[in-house]
Amino acid sequence: MGAFDKVFGLALILAGVTIAVYYTLWVIHSIPCVCKHFGDLPVFLDPVWLFILPSMALIGGVSFIWFFISSTNKKIALAKAQAAAKVAQEKKGM
Repeated sequence: MGAFDKVFGLALILAGVTIAVYYTLWVIHSIPCVCKHFGDLPVFLDPVWLFILPSMALIGGVSFIWFFISSTNKKIALAKAQAAAKVAQEKKGM
């Protein structure tokens, strides 16, 4: 593994942990008894976004994975077709 891969992986882990901690604090802050005690903090959005943002992230993530798999399969199929055409061309030439 290269140094870039390690740094990129570490950045992804840190981003994931940061998002998880922020989301957890946001959920705890949105509980009515806690919200009354601390009041409204400008750091957190309205509680309705607690459901909208994860839904959007799920849809976007699934769409990204589908696109990635589709494009990878197309590249593999193209490479196989080119290899088969090359083999057929070599057989014709013999």
